[in-house]
Amino acid sequence: VYLSQGWYSVEVIDAHGCSVTDSIYVGVLGLTGEITPTVEIYPNPTADYLNASATLDTWRLYDLQGNLVADGKSTNIINLERLSSGVYYISFLINHREIREKVIKITPAK
Repeated sequence: VYLSQGWYSVEVIDAHGCSVTDSIYVGVLGLTGEITPTVEIYPNPTADYLNASATLDTWRLYDLQGNLVADGKSTNIINLERLSSGVYYISFLINHREIREKVIKITPAK
């Protein structure tokens, strides 16, 4: 349960009508829990291939309209040669966590 920063009070009343009240201040000190795994996707922009700094369990590439244009599994190299130039979003799983990044496909230099 997420609580906003501030004072919280609780009152407990037993079967005999006796009560006790206490308050606590909840503040934000930092982040807790698991650290989200980081993966670098490069080069970005790219004309042909994307590289990932770790093996992606699964990945999907979407255009700006949200249409799936490519997908794959268990790789760290993604071929974008057949795609038109433009902006795409890659969504991938690593360690069962979904990560999304913007990818720019450019026309190769001639």
